[in-house]
Amino acid sequence: KIPQRCWGTQPQRCWGTQPQRCWGTQPQRCWGTQPQRCWGTQPQRCWGTQPQRCWGTQPQRCWGTQPQRCWGTQPQRCWGTQPQRCWGTQPQRCWGTQPQRCWGTQPQRCWGTQPQRCWGTQPQRCWGTQPQRCWGTQPQRCWGTQPQRCWGTQPQRCWGTQPQRYDPHSPFRVLLQTRKGTCSSFLSGNVSKS
Repeated sequence: KIPQRCWGTQPQRCWGTQPQRCWGTQPQRCWGTQPQRCWGTQPQRCWGTQPQRCWGTQPQRCWGTQPQRCWGTQPQRCWGTQPQRCWGTQPQRCWGTQPQRCWGTQPQRCWGTQPQRCWGTQPQRCWGTQPQRCWGTQPQRCWGTQPQRCWGTQPQRCWGTQPQRYDPHSPFRVLLQTRKGTCSSFLSGNVSKS
């Protein structure tokens, strides 16, 4: 036996150069200050309460079953292959560079600050509570089932193929453009004036 490597009350649990850092059944797997938190082949990568969930260089950032997928400060919020892209409570819903902007099942379709308002392939075109009704560059101007027919500030007043065919300032005014010019139609009750 080597005196400087021998501590503990059981022979199969005694390795290391410091008495407070010596636990485990194999000499190459013994580091840490607590016996229930010591696994791994490198001392700086060994934390956690389960051997298959212990990777990383900081104890508070180490969870998961694969070493290349382990970041974050909470075990239930750690997925992905890059530490700056890992948030959320489900691995298939975690993308983006900011935790409050990450939802969806596909990385290219994930923007916005609320999970129920996040669809589309471009961040500036993503609003609404339903994915098939979300287009436009402003959240208050986005309704309809087709992207080329979606403008206005109210969902029931938003149609047409051009945004200038709807006047959002008045709910009773519709601007109709023709080749000869613009015709303004005002509707008031059952009376129509033009």
